[in-house]
Amino acid sequence: MSTTRPVSTQELSPAYVHEIFRNLESGDGKGFFDHVTDDVGWIVEGTHPLAGHYHSNADFLVHTFEKLAKVLAARHAIACGTCASEW
Repeated sequence: MSTTRPVSTQELSPAYVHEIFRNLESGDGKGFFDHVTDDVGWIVEGTHPLAGHYHSNADFLVHTFEKLAKVLAARHAIACGTCASEW
């Protein structure tokens, strides 16, 4: 049984990418990660406890989002600072 996702035929326009990131802004992590391949590599730069190189969505979520959820009692907004600019 294959766990490979079907290839999307959606054009990756700036508007579509902004739509995907708006899921994070609204607190819908699943809505964001539904658009990210499972084998993507994540690099979180810095010297803080979340910094590191993660080799899958699951690895990234466990070491970042789940850790943050334990320490952040209040819901905090995530905003895409570069979403307003053109690429």
